[in-house]
Amino acid sequence: ISSYSVPTKTAITATITANLTKLGTVVVKYGTTAANLVGTASSATAATTHTLSLSGLSAFTTYYYQVVATDASGTVVTSAVSSFKTNKATGGGKPQR
Repeated sequence: ISSYSVPTKTAITATITANLTKLGTVVVKYGTTAANLVGTASSATAATTHTLSLSGLSAFTTYYYQVVATDASGTVVTSAVSSFKTNKATGGGKPQR
């Protein structure tokens, strides 16, 4: 894994980009605590750049994630756990009178 980031996010979604040094597949594990990464998103196509979308997230919440890459020979590389915070929800306030 040469790099990974969260280039875009909203209140309920996030995009994670992972760049690999070799062709491989990627699984992103994520959750609201670093010790409990229960959600997953995966890219089963071998490539060096992967973009994965996470949806159904809660607004204004910190999420932790880890990238797990597997190359063609079966070598598994795991990133450190990183975090991002989803945006605040827009609208939904009390209607004006």
